[in-house]
Amino acid sequence: DTETIAGMFVNTLAMRGYPRAEKTFLEFLSEIKELALNAYENQEYPFEELVEEVEVRRDLSRNPLFDVMFTMQNNEEIHLAMGEAQVNMLGIPFIDAKFDLDLQATAYEEGYALDLVYCSDLFTETSAQVILEHFKVLLDRVIANPEMKLSELHMVSEVEQQRILTVFNNTHTEYAQHHMAVERFEKH
Repeated sequence: DTETIAGMFVNTLAMRGYPRAEKTFLEFLSEIKELALNAYENQEYPFEELVEEVEVRRDLSRNPLFDVMFTMQNNEEIHLAMGEAQVNMLGIPFIDAKFDLDLQATAYEEGYALDLVYCSDLFTETSAQVILEHFKVLLDRVIANPEMKLSELHMVSEVEQQRILTVFNNTHTEYAQHHMAVERFEKH
């Protein structure tokens, strides 16, 4: 249908993983790899036709099958020049998120860059930054020990854990010992 139309056409592959507490990260990663390879065999099947075939109840304000997306941008880097002038890409912030969360990884020679596109009706910039920080902690722990069970993986850093335990959970309060509970209740 799109053969004679100019433009960028991207097809979405919907995949579902089954993370279980007893699996190690490497076992789960192996399952996801197998799932992805099988999904690639059907990548030519249009996503919109898939949605019609599974006959999900449609809500136009939401994606019909999933709310979270991972996008791997592995396009080759293009260098443009017009005579002496060099053309550089500018990072332009996303205005409209198509999903609740879309973690976009871009491959570069020196490594990867991560961007989190989020629905601003659901998340604040601060909460999106916390999600990225948790993801970074999770990656660090997985890299340090890929044989760790999924149930043992934690995404809260040591600093944040201490803040939760000591600051947020600081319930120490001075009480006047000579008042009865009824008097305190009446006072409040």
